[in-house]
Amino acid sequence: MNDEELKIIQKKELDILKEIIAVCERHNITYYAAGGTLLGTIRHQGFIPWDDDIDIEIIRPDYNKFIKYAKKELPSHLKLENWKLAPGKSKVPYLKVLDTTTEIMQNYASKPVYTNLYIDIFPFDGMPDPDSITGKLYKIKYLALRVFRNYADMDNIHMHRKNRPFIERALIKFGMLTRIDRILDFDKIMRKSEAQLCKYNFHKSSYYISGYGNAKLREIMPSYYYGKGKKYKFEDIMINGPAKPERVLKQLYGDFMKMPPENERNLQHNTTVIKL
Repeated sequence: MNDEELKIIQKKELDILKEIIAVCERHNITYYAAGGTLLGTIRHQGFIPWDDDIDIEIIRPDYNKFIKYAKKELPSHLKLENWKLAPGKSKVPYLKVLDTTTEIMQNYASKPVYTNLYIDIFPFDGMPDPDSITGKLYKIKYLALRVFRNYADMDNIHMHRKNRPFIERALIKFGMLTRIDRILDFDKIMRKSEAQLCKYNFHKSSYYISGYGNAKLREIMPSYYYGKGKKYKFEDIMINGPAKPERVLKQLYGDFMKMPPENERNLQHNTTVIKL
């Protein structure tokens, strides 16, 4: 992908985001900028210059509400997709909003992934105090279900992610050698994952988790980091983010204002453009 294509991708994804925000604001749906999108918001007031995607979180009480209204109100070229909405086709545990006028190929997994430009929307859940006995048991079950969910979808595991711990690399190697995915029921594992993540009342929880986020247990945050959120500049729009974004970003990325070396400023999905 060249710089001109990246700019077009970012513009089209920003257009998708504007439509998503419009649905959220019409129906009082709480969302937050997440992951690299939050980092770009705070550090660059927009996209990380070399980033090619947008991530947001929607609180669990509003997540299905968003799906209900988005189906009716998003423009016809924008399609919702995940494991529930496209059974047998998709194994994505969270929600994607795809621009069907585009075509791309991503080379992050063991096989090329052909798809459309998209925005990822992650459900944001309540959970018990992570230091309590209940919370510690919750984390063990969460990590176990995460391993089995990834095993059940081996072909879509990100094969080029840097700084994976040794245990993760070993687990991935084991899964690739044994092809354990052939005997695992992805839908059954997802139902168990969803049951765990939905168990605790979001509004009564003192801790939140983005259960399908890449940072695993670092995704567990005190609820006061978020609150109702605040508006921040993102490119030419305002986007909702956590009330204390610096604390969220420090937990996720450490020294988040420090720019990475130029040789590490890479597109994480290794995208090839087919049609824009």
